[in-house]
Amino acid sequence: MAHDNRTHSLQEERTAPSHDPARRHSDRAQGPKAYTYHIPRKGKTRGALTLFADPNLSKSTPTFVEPDTRGELDRHAKIGVAHAEEGATVSGTVSLDLASMKTINSVKVSVYGQLFIGAAAPFTFLDVSATPWTREMGDPRGEAVAGQWNGKLRGTYEWPFAVRLPRAVVLPVGTPPRERTYALPAGFWERHEPVRVRYHVVLHVARGAFRSNIRLPVEIAYAPRSHPPPASAARQLAYKEHRPIPPPDVDADGWYTPRSVVTHGTIAGRREVEVTCSFSIAKPLCYTRGSVIPCTLILEAHDASALDLLSSPTAIVARLRRRLRYKSDIGRALDEDGWQESTSVYETASWWPREGAPQHTYRRCMDGEIHLKEDLKPSTSMAHWQIEYEVVLFPFDVLSFASRDASSLLVQPVDIATAYGPGPRPRAFTAPAYEFASQVALAAPS
Repeated sequence: MAHDNRTHSLQEERTAPSHDPARRHSDRAQGPKAYTYHIPRKGKTRGALTLFADPNLSKSTPTFVEPDTRGELDRHAKIGVAHAEEGATVSGTVSLDLASMKTINSVKVSVYGQLFIGAAAPFTFLDVSATPWTREMGDPRGEAVAGQWNGKLRGTYEWPFAVRLPRAVVLPVGTPPRERTYALPAGFWERHEPVRVRYHVVLHVARGAFRSNIRLPVEIAYAPRSHPPPASAARQLAYKEHRPIPPPDVDADGWYTPRSVVTHGTIAGRREVEVTCSFSIAKPLCYTRGSVIPCTLILEAHDASALDLLSSPTAIVARLRRRLRYKSDIGRALDEDGWQESTSVYETASWWPREGAPQHTYRRCMDGEIHLKEDLKPSTSMAHWQIEYEVVLFPFDVLSFASRDASSLLVQPVDIATAYGPGPRPRAFTAPAYEFASQVALAAPS
């Protein structure tokens, strides 16, 4: 039976892994991970930039995580206001080792976020900085009264710094420009896509007249935090008690059901069939990467054999699809036309007959879920750069059934978040069977 394909132990013995940046590896407290970058030798001026990054997410690249102020973010989300208070902190130290007397005017650390689209010039959406020391601060060793200081530096110096990133930035969008607020996006780079989002920390050391300044750029990663609102009370209770989640007819608050669709086709090239499909997807329509998207499908027809054929778990095709949308000109970001788009199709839902569903000759009830990979890029909206997701119900895939429908029966937009929301974590009922994403379309500007 199709029901045997499910892995029941996933429901009873395993909870979904945490992809909340702050909660990953929470069983062992760790201090920040240090990354040190040495200043290229210029004369006898030497030194280093050290960054203190998140110990769990940082691997080859230092990663900085947006802090979790969930209650405050929820209040802003309810009224539709982007939160622009302080977010992640990029901290570290700057050290100089000067073998001889040198004129140093200032030490500054900047953090830049840039969006690259094709061959267009990079668009800088983030530019914040901290100045550990300038001459106006006086002798860095504290041997003189603060004020304009005209001495030279010699020996070893070290300055701590902290650059506080905003949670969101205000950008001039459209023509004429109008200010809009956007959350900082995660970094983005994929081999076949023309869009890149990159973050850099840059150390600037301003030296005396006729001497070239020191500039040391270091690439970093930024991990924004987003999470779905809480699930319905009935679904949370089911997760907590390790029970199947209640279907739409039991938990109306926990599901969204778009309009029913009717699929037409022929079986074995002879018999015309018409099947009504009622597809439901779990609310809220935002899901944490690494978890699942619960869904249900009810099929109704006056042809029992056709229902048996189309209700086979392998016949139902519901998949997650990503749309990457971008424009090279932020001045046209508010225009409906001019968008370029690439589309990738990801995971396919797993299906099984609903337990306890009333038996009916002309009705079939199926439950399913779409597994979300841990490394999915979160939903993003930033002026002329967007990552959008949708769940698509495609025509049925059965060898003996010839569908007369277009490329999709139903499309439902959804959001992908980086962290779990409040309440019990979603539980999977099937083992994931991930597929490589397939790029299915590349649209030119309209």
